[in-house]
Amino acid sequence: MKHLLALLLISNFMFGKNPVYKPFVKTTYIAYSLGSTGYFGDIAPFENYLTTALKSARVSAGLEVSHTFKRHLTHRFNLNYVMLNSSDKYYDSCSSFASNFYRGKSFTTDLIELSSAYEYGAYNHKYNPYLFVGFGIMAFKVSGEGNIHSAFCAPFGMGVKTAINKKIALALELNYRYTNTDLLDGLSDLDTKVFLNTSIQKGPDLFYTLNFKLIYKINILDCPKIFNSLHVWGLELKS
Repeated sequence: MKHLLALLLISNFMFGKNPVYKPFVKTTYIAYSLGSTGYFGDIAPFENYLTTALKSARVSAGLEVSHTFKRHLTHRFNLNYVMLNSSDKYYDSCSSFASNFYRGKSFTTDLIELSSAYEYGAYNHKYNPYLFVGFGIMAFKVSGEGNIHSAFCAPFGMGVKTAINKKIALALELNYRYTNTDLLDGLSDLDTKVFLNTSIQKGPDLFYTLNFKLIYKINILDCPKIFNSLHVWGLELKS
């Protein structure tokens, strides 16, 4: 009985209704994000996850406009700046990645991403977890290179929101990007094979952001009409 009571109390704390939220109404928001980045590719193998995440962390910042058009569904647009970095020197010369250490490659990449995503999550609770998936385009430049590259990406991830008052909410979000490029670090699988006689991280490079978001409810524009006129992936968002 005590265990059941404890479980009910925890459930009410996590998912009890938040008194600052009213019954569902279609709402438009603007959000600002700031956080950390991570990368996995030819210079930072996914197999060495913890080392890669801690030593390759850099900064990301973004702007988001979103519209909640159903109780659990939100459509959002994101513009993000992402800095990526890694170095072979992050690996010990005696580790299983010793060949990376002796190769001595490093990179810094500045990246701009524009994406659209659909978000599915809880509504009208104290803490509102959510999942999202979308599609984006990005432009990036690797340090030491003159060219600006472009590529596609598929953002997906999860987060949790909580309201501070009727106008402002906070969120913590983990956002992975699967890309169609192997050049975020300036190296391809072929370059890796030539030096190491093997490709440790095969396929496209990946990156992620872990961000805090400040979300603000806006009423100054008739934003629902803008969103309702958009056709994304063949889906018409009608009121």
